[in-house]
Amino acid sequence: MTQKTKLRLFWKTVRSSIPESRKSVAAQKLLSQMQDTLKAQNILSFASFGSEISTHLLNSWLIKSKTLLLPRVEGDTLGIYRVLDLSLDLRLSSWGVAEPNPDRCEKINIDTIQTALVPGLAFDASFHRLGYGQGHYDRLLKQISCPFMGLAFAEQKTTSLVPDPWDVPMHCVVFV
Repeated sequence: MTQKTKLRLFWKTVRSSIPESRKSVAAQKLLSQMQDTLKAQNILSFASFGSEISTHLLNSWLIKSKTLLLPRVEGDTLGIYRVLDLSLDLRLSSWGVAEPNPDRCEKINIDTIQTALVPGLAFDASFHRLGYGQGHYDRLLKQISCPFMGLAFAEQKTTSLVPDPWDVPMHCVVFV
């Protein structure tokens, strides 16, 4: 088992151990902070998966202004789609992640993304991110020129991660 694999398992365990009551409070805090922060028109968010910080309230708020973009895994890349209805426009991928249904959602040119909200297993003080190991976000982030914001629980903050050469750091991380 590689060091990165061990780190991923450790941080998944940390995140999974966060109590549901704490997760609920964090989702509310995240919405409140993002309402004060996000001013862009095309916001790339993500549909929370497993023990990730919940973006449901945030994504519902973004839908009201028609600014929500969500990723869909397409081979080894992420296709970006405008989502207008969380209950109708998403379907579960083979990995169990809610993704935009391309039959219902408009595919968006990645150049129109104005802010990218990014999940991760851990983030450090230099805004490095420990991802899931597939490289989807790193490949996407190298192609766009907008602010990248990691979203995480405070428990996911670490002092230092050793990034690989292909890892893309965030511009900031919102810990709640």
